[in-house]
Amino acid sequence: MGFGIAVEMAKRGAHVIMAGRSAIPEAGEKVKKMSGSEKAEMIHLDLWKSWDKNAITIGD
Repeated sequence: MGFGIAVEMAKRGAHVIMAGRSAIPEAGEKVKKMSGSEKAEMIHLDLWKSWDKNAITIGD
């Protein structure tokens, strides 16, 4: 999903979790500021490294 959609979803009360190789944690903080919501997180994920593809588990 794009950055603008992440901002809009956070504005509407969604808990937004973004993943990327760079701009950690700046992008998450920017979404929080632009949306007025604290429900945004940014996690580091580099899919170039094959072991990272299975390393991310969100929730239980």
